[in-house]
Amino acid sequence: MAEDLPAIVTLDVGGCKLRVLRATLQDCGPLYAQTGEHWKDHIQPDGSHFVDADPEIFAHVLNFLCRPTAYPIFWDKVKGFDYDLYNKLEKEAEAWLVIDLAKWIKDKKYEKAVQVVSHRPIIEDFYNYDAENVMDGSSGIKQHVVTKTRQVYVCPRGIPAHRVGKYAPRKCGYQCRKAQGDDGDDFEEEVYHEVITLRKSVRFKSDV
Repeated sequence: MAEDLPAIVTLDVGGCKLRVLRATLQDCGPLYAQTGEHWKDHIQPDGSHFVDADPEIFAHVLNFLCRPTAYPIFWDKVKGFDYDLYNKLEKEAEAWLVIDLAKWIKDKKYEKAVQVVSHRPIIEDFYNYDAENVMDGSSGIKQHVVTKTRQVYVCPRGIPAHRVGKYAPRKCGYQCRKAQGDDGDDFEEEVYHEVITLRKSVRFKSDV
């Protein structure tokens, strides 16, 4: 009798044993029937039900049956989406009539679940660069050092602390202006380095 069937069944998927509540299999017609009283031929000597499938791929189908609102995201920062795994899972879901999962993959809904956002570049003088300002565990960061030139103001008294960019506020005071006299401002070209930080962050959209 159906009511005498065990609540927990063991599936033998290519030699990999997976235990699951039989009630979880109700949304998977073929599996639910296979673990019923009319499919004795699939029962192994240890009482497990043989399932002819790739255990790695099948495990994702079973995970979805256990949590039907949690769709799989196969993505990482380096390789992006694992399209090969998605294709295999789509075929496996179709074979077991797990239609919601198969359609979600076929429509490529997973591509909408991950958003990579590019942020405005951060440009800093090499000597003022602070790595802590840009480090973020959820971000992908690329940095470039660029060599440039600029005009800098030269203090009439030769004081290094008064040396500033052409359009920066002057630090010279009365004594410097007195030393300058009627001479015009003196500028010279300076080589400097900028650190350009390009950052991308990842956002996962749970509603997708």
